[in-house]
Amino acid sequence: CGAGEIGEATASSLGSAGAEVAVAATGADRLTRIEARLGATTFDTDLADPVQIGELFVTLKERFGRLDILVCTEEDRPAPRSLLEVSFSDYRATIARTLDATFLCLQKAAHLMVAGGEGGRVIITTSLNALDFQRGAVDQEVAQSALRGLVKTAALDLTPHRITVNGILFGPLRSEVPADRYDSVGEGALNPAAPFGDPADIARATLWLADPENAFTTGSVIAVDGGQSALLP
Repeated sequence: CGAGEIGEATASSLGSAGAEVAVAATGADRLTRIEARLGATTFDTDLADPVQIGELFVTLKERFGRLDILVCTEEDRPAPRSLLEVSFSDYRATIARTLDATFLCLQKAAHLMVAGGEGGRVIITTSLNALDFQRGAVDQEVAQSALRGLVKTAALDLTPHRITVNGILFGPLRSEVPADRYDSVGEGALNPAAPFGDPADIARATLWLADPENAFTTGSVIAVDGGQSALLP
């Protein structure tokens, strides 16, 4: 679920590894491009709408017969808004698009995986801000912190069914910074390895967590951030 740059890179990696990939997100033009480039099945779905999420998983069951892997990726972040500025409706919209959507997708996917009897893999990606809070993003920070709890509690609930649930926290991505600011940002970078990562870095970590043989890693939240989280208190 999600067709941002991380979602697209992940779909490409899973497809190259032999998975039959379906991508659900909002935006017909973006999904058409993904379908043409990757050969993935796409579904134009408003992930803030519980009804559309329910219909999506019914269609997935009818189309593919089973579900082995669910990857939920962050698409678009809301504009920065402080606690004193954000309206309750905007706050709820962020929660619906991130936390609620991920919960519903995970729950629907888990039902399909349990019914299939073969276990499964769930990977949820979100920003490193879930560990390193920032000003002006109260709605997003609440959602990201809750996603960490969702990973851990879902992992405990689904372990008896051989379904692993893990999270990935990603650090700053090159595409998030204008090219003319690369050098200045790099000089003040917090992460030891490199100023920026690429979506492919997150996709590689996702591929490892999605490996059918990787059954002993669950309930973990892994930072893919060039070492930035190692510098946090």
